[in-house]
Amino acid sequence: MRHTIHQKIHFLCLLTVVICLPVSKYVLSMGGIFMAINWALEWNWKEKWQLLMKKKSIAVIGCFYFALALTLFFTDNYKQGFDDLIVQLPLLYGPFVIGTSKPLAQKQYFQICKAFVLSVVVATIISVIFYCSHEIGDIRKISLYISHIRFSLLILLALCFSIFYTYTQIDALSTSATTYRWVEIFCYTIFAIWFIIYLFIAQTLTGIGIAIFLAFFTLIWFFIKVKKSAVRIVFSLFLIMLISFCGYTGYLCYTFLHVEKTAVATLTQFSKSGSLYQHDFNSIIENGQYAGLYVAPDELAQTWQEQSQLPYNDTLKNVLIRYLNSKSLTKDREGVLALSPIDLQNIENGIPNYYYTERFGIKKALYPILFSISSHQINNSTLLQRVELWKMSIFAIQKHFWTGGGIGDHKLAIDQEIIAHQSTLMEKKNMGAHNQFLSYFLIGGVFLFLYFVFILIYPVIFLKKYKNLSYLLFFFIIFWSLFTEDTLGTQTGVTLYAFFNGFLLYGKEETPISTIES
Repeated sequence: MRHTIHQKIHFLCLLTVVICLPVSKYVLSMGGIFMAINWALEWNWKEKWQLLMKKKSIAVIGCFYFALALTLFFTDNYKQGFDDLIVQLPLLYGPFVIGTSKPLAQKQYFQICKAFVLSVVVATIISVIFYCSHEIGDIRKISLYISHIRFSLLILLALCFSIFYTYTQIDALSTSATTYRWVEIFCYTIFAIWFIIYLFIAQTLTGIGIAIFLAFFTLIWFFIKVKKSAVRIVFSLFLIMLISFCGYTGYLCYTFLHVEKTAVATLTQFSKSGSLYQHDFNSIIENGQYAGLYVAPDELAQTWQEQSQLPYNDTLKNVLIRYLNSKSLTKDREGVLALSPIDLQNIENGIPNYYYTERFGIKKALYPILFSISSHQINNSTLLQRVELWKMSIFAIQKHFWTGGGIGDHKLAIDQEIIAHQSTLMEKKNMGAHNQFLSYFLIGGVFLFLYFVFILIYPVIFLKKYKNLSYLLFFFIIFWSLFTEDTLGTQTGVTLYAFFNGFLLYGKEETPISTIES
C-alpha cells in the first residue's frame, strides 16, 4: 500500500514537470523537488541499488553532475558557482530518481507524453493570442514564459511525440479501429501541423532548422521501415515537398545576397526632377540590389519633410533608403511619393525593409539575418554575435585547457577576452558562449568536455537507442541545439534534457510499444 502511494506521487510529479515545462519555472522546480523527496521517502534502498547495478548507465550519466561540482575547486566566484550548480540539479535527479524508480506502465508513459503535448499546445495558443492582440516589436516576446529558443525545442519534442503517437495509433488500427482511436489520430495530426505552423509564426530559425533536419531523418526512417508501396509514395511526396522548401529557401538567400555587376555608364544619371544621382557600388547589398544606387539626397530630404512630421536625419535617411530599396523604388522624389501612408508609418517606426512588416512568412525571419551577414553588423545579428562569442570562448579555452576556469567563472572568462581583443561586443556582458560544448570546456577543461560528449552519445551507441525513433529524435533536438545555445545553462533547458533523457531511457516498462521500436 505504501509503495503504491509513492508510485502515484511519483507519477503526479512527472506529470507536474511536463505540464509546467512550457509555462511555469516555479512549479517546474517544485515538481522536481517533490519527486526527489518522494523518491527518498520510499526508503527501498535495496531495490534502488539493484536497479542501479542492473542499469549501470544511470551512474555513468548521473555522475556528470558530480564532475561538474568538482570544478568549484577552480572557480573564483563561489556564489555564482553554487547558483549554477542548483540550476544544474536536474542532471542529478533526471537519471538517478527516474532510473531507480519503478518504471511506468505503457499507459502511464503515454499519458505523460500526451500531457506534455497538450501543455505545449496550450502555451502556443496563448502566445498566438497575445501576438494577435498586441503590437509586437520583437517577435521573440510572444514566448511569454520561457526563452523563445527553449520554447522552440519544447515544440519540436512535442511535435515528435505527436507524430510518433499518431503512428502507433495508426499501426494499432488493424487490431482495434475504434472511434476514439480515430479521434486521437486526427487530434495529434492537427497538433503536429499546428506546431510546424507556430515555428514559422514565431520565426525561430533554430527551431525551423532542426525541424527540417528531423523531417528529413523521419521521412527516410519511415520510408525504409514501412514496406507498403502506397505509404512509401506518400512519404516520397512529403520528401519532395521538403526538398522544394529547402530549395526555395536557398533561392531566397542567393537572390538576397547576389547582385549583378552593372556598368556605371548604363545607369540613369538624373532623376525625373533633374537631380544628379549618386551611385555607390560599395554600399550594402539587400534584396539583391545595391542600396546606394539611384540616390538623390536633396530630393529625399525635401520630399520627406513634405510627407512626414518626423525630422529628417542620418538615421532616418538610412532607414528610408533601405525601405525604398526593398520596394525597388528610386531614392528620389518619385520614390518617396510612391510610398503609401502605411509605408511612411513603417519608416517612422524605424522599419528598414518592406518585408520585415509581413505578419508571417520565411522572408521576415530570413532577411534580417541575411542583411546582418551582408552588412557585417555584428551587434544587430544574433548569428554573427554567436560566431564572435565562439572565437572569444576558444581564446579563453586556450588559457584553461586542462582544468577549465571552474563553474561560475566561464562567462567572466569570455568577457575578459572580449575586452582583451577589443571585440565589437564590449558593451555586452555576461553573454556566455552560446555553445554548450564550449561552455563545459570553459568550466571543466578538456576532461569535462569529453565526459559530456560521452554521456550524450552513450545511450545512442552503447544502449543501442539508435534503434528507437522517439529517443533518436529527442537526441537530435538536444544535440543540434547545443551548438548554438547554452541549452543546459537555464532551468528550462537543463530540465528538458535531463528529465526527458531519464524518462525516455528508464521511464517505462521494457516492452515493445510499436513496430518502429526494437
